[in-house]
Amino acid sequence: MCAVLFSAGTALALPNPGMYDMTVLTDFSAGHGPMTPDFDIEVFFDGGCPICRNEIAFLRRIDRRRRIRFTDITPLSPAGEVDHIPFQQLMAEIHGRLPDGRWVK
Repeated sequence: MCAVLFSAGTALALPNPGMYDMTVLTDFSAGHGPMTPDFDIEVFFDGGCPICRNEIAFLRRIDRRRRIRFTDITPLSPAGEVDHIPFQQLMAEIHGRLPDGRWVK
């Protein structure tokens, strides 16, 4: 039930810029500006899908700097969502979230 869009050589394009924008994480307690994330992109995937698992295994192998955060969404309830994106939409194709909150798919 997924369309795999993250493949070797595939360019990532932002859908409708600003559509999913969130506030950049800020450490207000320390009085600092935006926090430095420990990842370049967070990839949400269907861990129950063999095609998705193979694609994620490939991405893990080529992510030598460990800059991709992988999040399996299968534990979510079908009524669940991530940042206002419904579970069914997340299950339809692999989505990625950048550290500043923008979404790519």
